[in-house]
Amino acid sequence: MALNGNYTWDFAAGSLIASATAFWTDETTYQPFDNPAFAVPAYSVADFRLIWRDLEERYAVIGFVKNAFEEEGFTSTGTTNPSAVYGAPNPGLAIGGQTYLQQTGTAITRGLIQPRTFGLELQYRF
Repeated sequence: MALNGNYTWDFAAGSLIASATAFWTDETTYQPFDNPAFAVPAYSVADFRLIWRDLEERYAVIGFVKNAFEEEGFTSTGTTNPSAVYGAPNPGLAIGGQTYLQQTGTAITRGLIQPRTFGLELQYRF
């Protein structure tokens, strides 16, 4: 779910636009099986922008901050099945007198959302 609001102030020299956006993502399972190990918790993110434009709209100065409150969240979940992740202690597997390493675990990887970032953008239209 996303919610956005903008407000514009008009001046003799141009305009100033303030914008705020809030995103909310519910708990998500990124695998086809209903396994809690593959679920990531819900999170929300707030972004803000200020845009100054001159009267002829040839120049724009944009300041922004994304993930303003430094929220943590995940964009994906994956596994490395089969993997070389072994439990501890690992008893090994003996076949015909030869001992092999035994797989006893699965590695789960998660993609993180972007941390708080901010910046300034200058635009010129000709």
